[in-house]
Amino acid sequence: MRPLLAAVFLAAAGPLTATAADCPALQQACRAQCERGYPDPGDSGRAGCAARCDWEGATCTARQALDDTSAALQHDLKPWLADQAAKWQRFLDGFKAAPGGRPAEPPPARPEPGIAL
Repeated sequence: MRPLLAAVFLAAAGPLTATAADCPALQQACRAQCERGYPDPGDSGRAGCAARCDWEGATCTARQALDDTSAALQHDLKPWLADQAAKWQRFLDGFKAAPGGRPAEPPPARPEPGIAL
């Protein structure tokens, strides 16, 4: 009976295709299947089946949150970081060469104030 329940849960919507709104519905459908498969509320099989449904519901929600975070990183943060890196690189390149492509010369040394001997 347990392989059948797992197949029903995964066939309803695979874990990679479930959206955040689907996860609670899938979990409830799995629990309903457990109740039909194990009608006695005190049956240890029912408790194990319900625990598996809860675990799969939690992993579905976590996977969806991870997918959303990854998408946000790819869409928003990665281009911004690339833009910032390019700006810093241009800023640092300004110190490497003076206009005209020649290396920048260090500023002339100034004498330190103090007592001259």
